[in-house]
Amino acid sequence: MLLQAAEQGKGHIRFNTELIEYQQDDLGVTATILNRETGTKEIIRSDYLVAADGAKSKIREHTKIPMKGRGVIGGHYINIYFQANLSHFLKDSQLGFYQILNPEAFGALITVENRDEWIYHAAYNPSNGERPEDSPIYRGKEANEITLICLFCFLNHYWFSSLSVC
Repeated sequence: MLLQAAEQGKGHIRFNTELIEYQQDDLGVTATILNRETGTKEIIRSDYLVAADGAKSKIREHTKIPMKGRGVIGGHYINIYFQANLSHFLKDSQLGFYQILNPEAFGALITVENRDEWIYHAAYNPSNGERPEDSPIYRGKEANEITLICLFCFLNHYWFSSLSVC
């Protein structure tokens, strides 16, 4: 909706831009922004500042707007997006989801295109002292009978679902 309004000449949208600081007064907002591609800083003036920077908003944090809600729901997870030829293990299977039942690496192997791009998905529990980096797969180590050799690991990411509003 904001992008459509900007395209109709009702505003400006900048991508790959970081808010450095801002000051609000009775007439609007003065902001210093950084173009991440060029490293150029620019001071802009606007009527409003829209905080569309996600759940861990720096703007929300700066304005001290609290988050309310249940918080974490469903647990904490590790996703590892990688490229590896697993055809030898899968034979001619066309399934898109493989559950790994080995207790050392319990999780799921999910195909991106059923050839050589995959996501390994596993849960961890911080309240039990578990950390994403302690996972044998996250570290790229062998876990009992499961050996996962990544030719190209693209992304190691951990996350959690949260039910919160501000």
